[in-house]
Amino acid sequence: VCREALSFVRLAAEELSSGRIPLDNIKSQVIGGDTPLPVTPGVDVVGDAESKTSEHSAESPSDSKGVLEFTDSEDHIGAWFPLLTGLLRAIQHPLEEQRQKAVDVLFDILVCNAPVFTKGFWTLVFKGVLFPIFADVAHLQAADVSTHTLEGKWLRTTCTQALSCLVGLFDVAFEEVEFMVFELLELLYKFVAQDVRELASIGINGIRQLLVRKIPLSVDAGVAAPEPAGGARKSKSKGDVESKSDDDESSDTDDDDEVDIDVKADEDDGGNSDDDSEEAQPTQFDPYNLYAGPSLTREASGPKKRQTTLVFHSDRSAALLDCQPAARLSEEQWTHICQRLSDLLVDCIPTSDHRSTALQAAGSRSKRAPARTLSTEQKEQLLAVQSHIQLDLIGAVGAVYDCSMVNFTPAQHEVLLCAFFHPGLLAPLQQHPAGTPYVLDSKMTVAVKALATAVPALFRLHAIGEEKHAVLDIAMKYIKQPCEMMIREYNKLASRLGKFLRKRRRLQKAKKEAELAEMKKEEPKMRQVEKVVFAITPVLLKMLVGFQEMNVDEFHAHLPWLYPLIAELVRSENFDLRCTIQKILLRV
Repeated sequence: VCREALSFVRLAAEELSSGRIPLDNIKSQVIGGDTPLPVTPGVDVVGDAESKTSEHSAESPSDSKGVLEFTDSEDHIGAWFPLLTGLLRAIQHPLEEQRQKAVDVLFDILVCNAPVFTKGFWTLVFKGVLFPIFADVAHLQAADVSTHTLEGKWLRTTCTQALSCLVGLFDVAFEEVEFMVFELLELLYKFVAQDVRELASIGINGIRQLLVRKIPLSVDAGVAAPEPAGGARKSKSKGDVESKSDDDESSDTDDDDEVDIDVKADEDDGGNSDDDSEEAQPTQFDPYNLYAGPSLTREASGPKKRQTTLVFHSDRSAALLDCQPAARLSEEQWTHICQRLSDLLVDCIPTSDHRSTALQAAGSRSKRAPARTLSTEQKEQLLAVQSHIQLDLIGAVGAVYDCSMVNFTPAQHEVLLCAFFHPGLLAPLQQHPAGTPYVLDSKMTVAVKALATAVPALFRLHAIGEEKHAVLDIAMKYIKQPCEMMIREYNKLASRLGKFLRKRRRLQKAKKEAELAEMKKEEPKMRQVEKVVFAITPVLLKMLVGFQEMNVDEFHAHLPWLYPLIAELVRSENFDLRCTIQKILLRV
């Protein structure tokens, strides 16, 4: 019953958006048209509409048929918000099916009515309906999001679905809601900047959906992307919305004349309802044309198909999950986004400090005061969680950079590269004090991941810089420090590991058991060194291939510092590495 009632909520929203509900406390704004207004006793509706025409003629386009708009006035808010806030409460329902249906209905209403909502109305919708869906995100902790708790089930199902639909809404109605892009990014920031891996994973997926393009577009930042070949663009003109509402009105009145919902009809009408239900089968929606068909259909039900049931199809809201608004962001928006992504990369650097706001809030609610320091086991667990979050985040930001770097400005390149080569990220690969063991721990893994993501991007920047000299300057500035550090660390570790292995082979041949027993004490440390060498080697190979394929002038510019380091790599025991070095030396 509740799920069917949600379908009627969708029908009520459709009637309300078309201006056909005669509520006494609603004044629909109609600008210069013949669309019928709800009649209120004692109110001059025509005079009111004419006065509003003169007031809003500069803001809204005039049409021969008129344009219906909903603003942040008390009448319009009083009409819409009972529906929208009721769906907000339904999204928190314990039953998963009802939560999913509520999300579908809510975003279907917003998608269909996006052109008739003004900026003021959208602001109230975001702050009063959409963002409150995720109000509890900042207070969740790891114990709350387990698979057996209601919060954990809500997080893995409804929260993921609602956030994906919210991000997709920015692609469908970008012209209407682009002013809320920064607030959406802050919401995603709130998801990621916590020590709860499930929350961070949802936020990182939201960042990918918002900022990663499936097909990189060679357009300048701030310039609208070309129209997709598969269908029309999603944003509709208000004249199209009005013509659609007129068609829907005529079709709905015809249906209402023939059948009544949940009321028995004549036998002849029952036969016609079968034909109507067959014609009203839901169609597959094109993600680039979400207005392709209605989401509400009337289907025959009951004995002998003599009753009709209102059925809501969630194709439109489901298509929001595939929408990606990255191609429509302006240069100013990209500049802000790059800065926030850089801040997020730095803020999520794995650290043994207790920075989790969720755990602090949980400790303040506990009966006993929280401990000021964490045990060694708790610190290791916290570091492992932070490292997993950071690895996922580096992958997401790297994907954003890879898809859009062609369109970035030099300042945007510099902001992201500063984050990738932050000293806190690369600290595990820096020169170690004497006697400090090398360990391929979570911090070392994050450092290698950052280099593996950023170093290939630097060589792509060299190729882009052949046409944009400012970008080439950025690439030349940042390429020396990480490459120099990586080659030196590899030479140091490989030399140390090679000496150990050669010495052990000599002792095994000489059968000197006493000295071999002494060397076994060093084997755990050498195993860690070997793991670090194996982790660095693929990144080093990509770097050397990049130098091999580099433009001649740029290659010679790097030779003074590069040649001495490469000369030391000749003694490497890795065959692929030596082959690549041979090609570089032949080029020299």
